[in-house]
Amino acid sequence: MINKKMRHLLRMAMSTLCLFVAIGTAHAQQLSLASEKTIFEPGEQVAIRYAGAAKGDQIMIYHDLAMLPIKESCKVENGDGLFEVPAVLQPGGYTVVLADSQGQKITSLWFSVGEYPQKEGGKRILVIGDPHVMDPSLIESTESSAYQLMIEGSRKLLAESADIFKAYIDTIKILKPDLVIIPGDMTNDGEWVSHQLVVSYLQQLADAGIPTLVIPGNHDMENPSARVYTATGSVPVETITPEQFAQIYRNFGYGPQVDREPTSLTYSCEPLEGIVFIGIDDCRIKSRGISSWNDYEYGRITPATLEWVLERLDRAVEEKKAVIVAVHHQLLCHYDGQETLMPSAATENGEQIARLLADHGARVVLTGHMHIPGISRLQGTESGDFITEITSSSTVSYPSQYRMLYVSDDRKVMQVDTRYLHTTPQISQLQEKARQKVDATLDASIASLTGSYISTFNQMLEQFAYIPEFAGILEDVPSDPDSLAAIANKAFGETIRKVLFTHFEGNENLKDASSIIISQLEKDCEKACELVFDHQDETTRAFLASTLYIYMLEKGEKTIKSMLSDITHLGTSEADQTDDLYTTIALADIDLGICEVDVISDQAAPRIYLLSGQYVGSDMQRLPRGIYVIRQGSESKKVLVK
Repeated sequence: MINKKMRHLLRMAMSTLCLFVAIGTAHAQQLSLASEKTIFEPGEQVAIRYAGAAKGDQIMIYHDLAMLPIKESCKVENGDGLFEVPAVLQPGGYTVVLADSQGQKITSLWFSVGEYPQKEGGKRILVIGDPHVMDPSLIESTESSAYQLMIEGSRKLLAESADIFKAYIDTIKILKPDLVIIPGDMTNDGEWVSHQLVVSYLQQLADAGIPTLVIPGNHDMENPSARVYTATGSVPVETITPEQFAQIYRNFGYGPQVDREPTSLTYSCEPLEGIVFIGIDDCRIKSRGISSWNDYEYGRITPATLEWVLERLDRAVEEKKAVIVAVHHQLLCHYDGQETLMPSAATENGEQIARLLADHGARVVLTGHMHIPGISRLQGTESGDFITEITSSSTVSYPSQYRMLYVSDDRKVMQVDTRYLHTTPQISQLQEKARQKVDATLDASIASLTGSYISTFNQMLEQFAYIPEFAGILEDVPSDPDSLAAIANKAFGETIRKVLFTHFEGNENLKDASSIIISQLEKDCEKACELVFDHQDETTRAFLASTLYIYMLEKGEKTIKSMLSDITHLGTSEADQTDDLYTTIALADIDLGICEVDVISDQAAPRIYLLSGQYVGSDMQRLPRGIYVIRQGSESKKVLVK
């Protein structure tokens, strides 16, 4: 039993402890939302109150699981204040971090911005990318060396793919869209049993009255990697031919009522009144003359298929119908230098084909393949019309998401809305799990990237090897690729993580990414040279670090800036920065009340809305191309930002 003296001592101890805690966490007790609520409507002003902060502290805001903050941050100039977030925040969760002048976290709070409301009227088309469903029976053991080798370097949650796809199907049944489109890679590696599982789920949509259209991806047919993974290895399993693909998916685009191109699985149909769908098969497989497995990763639209597609486009335009095109591989590069870093991303002659499609009246093309959410635009060569490519993330990769396309009743405008799947029957936090899978593959990704640039690195060093002071520096460079990859991981790993996650999340330009990464790259080069040239003196290492940094900027600065500013054709007249997640697309010429604008200048700040009435801010310079309603004072007008 505790006596009075003991209780008195305990009270004193607790009081002293509380005092220390209060002193040590004074910042933590002084950061709060100005509003009492933690869930805001899209477009609603968010204000953050702080008190007791030290000069030099900063407030940074992170969207969902992002590693880099959004551009709108606040340097604290005095102890107390109110930070009104100037950005129009997009849907999702936000973490507000109060950090000291060195960037060390002091405290944080959380709030969220709700989803945009579903649009009324028109047609709703739901798009999911690259399901990569792998039937669970194909994974007898996840511990075998064969299975581990297969998933090494892969961002895909393959063991969970069937569970994730089922969750998407359940979500779609609740949302009840007018149409579902899946632009390829239905399965992991084209296994017959996986295709059968996919179709069984799609049939649930058909039974619910929700039509679905699919096209094949590079993983879906004649795939030599189709295997079952056992405890002792792997065994080949049956894959499918193009003819079997059409038969299996006969209720999902390949029925007798559609218009089929005779040399491929390309087809055209009118799933919704006044909306024509053209699904293009750009797969390269053995029966089409491909001998190397590496070629399977690439896409190609043959001249015969392209001619057929253009004829169907011309017909649809003549009949004044809207057209949605889908192809598995991207047509457009979504950052400058993608054709070098990821040569298999875009289909052969993709940009040229995109311009042709635009000239023949196509305004939208849906793609997949790269598992990254991106939206880019390109202008036709003759017509001057723009085609918009919407490429979607995979259901089994971070971030797992889907698109909802709202087509107006007059079929002249499409609004793009991006939403996320957060849970499945077996996964309580899907986004976090998918992100962890990316983290687990980064070592392999960095090793692959390092291997690609070893010769380039050595060429740089050879420029100085003849100088007496630098004699022998090549001997310091590890000849073993694994050792060099380990050094690259230590020096550049964290920066590469930030670049990749920022790119995977889309809308890179909304984060303060480009300047942060390029600044950090210089420090990484210094660290790399310390690790590689540890026998050299400090002056030599500093020179080599500076040289490496300059060399890397010469080789990659444009790519880094293009990727992290979300601008394609950077520095040219065709430079394009389009919102990767939420945007508006003109499906037809709109004349009434529309004027072309670059910037609206007026004493009063304009309020900008999508045609649906959704408020998107007041900064015209940050708007992607699209159609908007601009309200200034008592006047309103529609504008087309080109």
